[in-house]
Amino acid sequence: MSTKVKNINLITHEFMPKRGGAGVVAEELAKAASAMGHKVKVFMPKSGVDAVELPYATQEIPNRGTLGWGCCRKTYRRLVQMRTELSQGVIHLVEPGSILTYMYGQLMGRLPEAEKLILTFHGSEILRFCRFPHRLLLCWLLKKVDVVHFLSHSCMRLFQERFVISDDKVFVLPGAARSLVSDDTGFPSIPNSEGRAVCLTVARIHPRKGQHISLNALKKLPEALKERVEYWIVGPVVDSSYQKRLSNEAKQSGLIVHFIGEVSDMHLSSIYDQADIFIMTSVPYKHSIEGFGLVYLEAASHGLPVVGHRIGGVEEAVSDGKTGILCESNDLDALTASLTRMIDDAPMRKKMSAQSLEFARTFSWEKMAGGLYD
Repeated sequence: MSTKVKNINLITHEFMPKRGGAGVVAEELAKAASAMGHKVKVFMPKSGVDAVELPYATQEIPNRGTLGWGCCRKTYRRLVQMRTELSQGVIHLVEPGSILTYMYGQLMGRLPEAEKLILTFHGSEILRFCRFPHRLLLCWLLKKVDVVHFLSHSCMRLFQERFVISDDKVFVLPGAARSLVSDDTGFPSIPNSEGRAVCLTVARIHPRKGQHISLNALKKLPEALKERVEYWIVGPVVDSSYQKRLSNEAKQSGLIVHFIGEVSDMHLSSIYDQADIFIMTSVPYKHSIEGFGLVYLEAASHGLPVVGHRIGGVEEAVSDGKTGILCESNDLDALTASLTRMIDDAPMRKKMSAQSLEFARTFSWEKMAGGLYD
């Protein structure tokens, strides 16, 4: 626990009810730091949290929460308006939108000069910031920051290969599973699996999340095994053409596939509890990578063994051979073999389930908050 109360200001363009990784980090860090006794304020886009009782203060940024110049300009104006207050505490730029705001804001001046300035990098934005003029602006900003935070060693290495940063400023502090509250009230029922093993993916419907790869691997299972499994796909559609492709492939797969769509946090816990295996086969896509993968820890916290790809920071969120099986991202046969083994070997699945629960408990948001703020 901290012996000194600090004013901590989290600046983010992504916050609940949006549930991307950056939004989860902002929300959970705010809760953890508040529980430790710090005075926390979250600066975020209008997001519908007004009616929710929160243990920390919030300040609306009148923008849509994108990474565009217009949204960054509105964030900049809000920060300048509150310059005096913000200069009296910690400023934590917790996701790419807020970091971009400071990168651009350097050109205009009048940005708050905090007691401590923290930047958190998740992965994909590192590749985007390598391009001109972002590269020059970020290099300028790095001279002024006190802490550069990464959620994985993989993400840190990606950054250090492209930017120069003093080692004493670098912190690797992973996140943890979200604190989900279960409530099945009003949740539409899913057809009974009738003893079949439920393979579950929880991710936005986008090519980088690799639902098509998981589906193809399941489709290659022996016919007798395919009859003993079904595939649940949970997540919001962010690429409608990809969703259409998945739907067509599902119809031709010979599998039972349920597209459940976006699910609220209070209902997601119930989905995890009904599943047997978590599968997410993320792949690099354009300038987007899997920097860590909080959802793997979320699945582990519900005792689900994982089948996935050995890319990015996934190896730090899944203990290969203990809490799941990781395959090379270009080896569909190995992925199918891993799924066959996971479905067929119930004792191994049970052992991995217990190890997943234990593994998930080693991660906590309090550790991240303590490392960054204390």
